[in-house]
Amino acid sequence: MEAKRYLLNLLAQFPNVKESKIQYSKIPVDTLSFVKLCRLLSENGRVLETDETAHSVIVALSASPTSMNEGVAAVLLLDKTLYLAAYAKEGLFKQHTAEKIIQRITELVN
Repeated sequence: MEAKRYLLNLLAQFPNVKESKIQYSKIPVDTLSFVKLCRLLSENGRVLETDETAHSVIVALSASPTSMNEGVAAVLLLDKTLYLAAYAKEGLFKQHTAEKIIQRITELVN
């Protein structure tokens, strides 16, 4: 299973998601369990969907606790690696919300 393609398929179910605007990242995590990942994400955003078999989560969260801009992130935990894909619709002023969401999730799991 190719992680990037899997995450893209998860995000494709949302309207207006453009593949060219999705930001990807992967983070090595040694001691992160799927349960702890779900808890961290639910405490900081709205978990929209979980798949315990595939160890994937779709979450809506903002770029920072004080930000009004919200985006959607698909997260996959495989073999001590966390794969991330984030999408946020940008307005007239580009605020790089998807990149900030990935940065926020990275900070949460480290």
